[in-house]
Amino acid sequence: MKTKHLILVALLGLLGISAYKISEDIIAKLGMDHANAQNYIMANFTGGFGSNYEVEPNFMSLPRLKLLATIVEGDKVGAAKELCEYIKLYCNSEEFMAVYQKKRADSKPSSEPPRMDDAVLQGMRDGIKDLEAALTDLRKAPKENAQSIAMFEPMLEEQKATVALYEDPTPNKTKWEKSYPADPAVLVKRKLEEYLSLVSKVDFNAKLSAPDNYKIKKFVNPDYESKSPQWKACYRAGKEVNTAVSAFVKTWLQGEIISSTKTKMPVSSVDANKGNSTEGIANPSFVVKDGNDAQEQNTTAPDSEPKKSLLARVKSKAKSIINE
Repeated sequence: MKTKHLILVALLGLLGISAYKISEDIIAKLGMDHANAQNYIMANFTGGFGSNYEVEPNFMSLPRLKLLATIVEGDKVGAAKELCEYIKLYCNSEEFMAVYQKKRADSKPSSEPPRMDDAVLQGMRDGIKDLEAALTDLRKAPKENAQSIAMFEPMLEEQKATVALYEDPTPNKTKWEKSYPADPAVLVKRKLEEYLSLVSKVDFNAKLSAPDNYKIKKFVNPDYESKSPQWKACYRAGKEVNTAVSAFVKTWLQGEIISSTKTKMPVSSVDANKGNSTEGIANPSFVVKDGNDAQEQNTTAPDSEPKKSLLARVKSKAKSIINE
């Protein structure tokens, strides 16, 4: 298991949650800007869309937050509630709709795989019927045939999925429409429901081993080590935080997921100052490079002033000589 500094952000990454000025500017505490925070929200809702037009099932994008330790040591539940409010606010904004529609359009497939020969496809259908018949016979004596049943059942499901794929004349478009529905409320609702389903299966009482030589803790129960990143994210966040987030999500699902009336996200003072080059120098941002935080440095601005001053003095001297 990773450091506990991932406790809160892991859960927030699962839901795509980030922050805004609800009661106070959480995002400033986390050391992020709002544009970057909103990128993480969208990334975690839409997932990683691969070349085969399918979203990676365990995709999760997490920011590196230098100031997270302060939040972890403070009111985690209160912070989580404010972050939940922000994700809902963003989902109901014009900005969310614009980014989502662009991402949906950019991901639209431009081609489809070659169609399978009809004779081959029919052979696969016949194979499915044979597998179903064999399983029916095996299930008559489930104890004696447990091993065979366990082998044939996933084989049958895989065959059915393959046939369904090739029976669809536009499988890439079908995957795309499921991953990026025309109405983003469908996607948001799906993600919220997936979270509730997942968190109900998390064992928050799971024990961890002592740190190994690499200072990594692992689950005492080896089965938990193979759990998804999302499952582990919920575990790290803790039961108290997940209880608060679950209550918020349930309430959200009971009402309108995305309102027909869109709001416009306010611009914080931090983001507004980005256009001011002077303040940009005074308040350097943080970037992640090779897994480590690297602070951007302004290496050219300090030297530019002396050069300009020297040039001005030379010009002034030249003018005085000409005028003499």
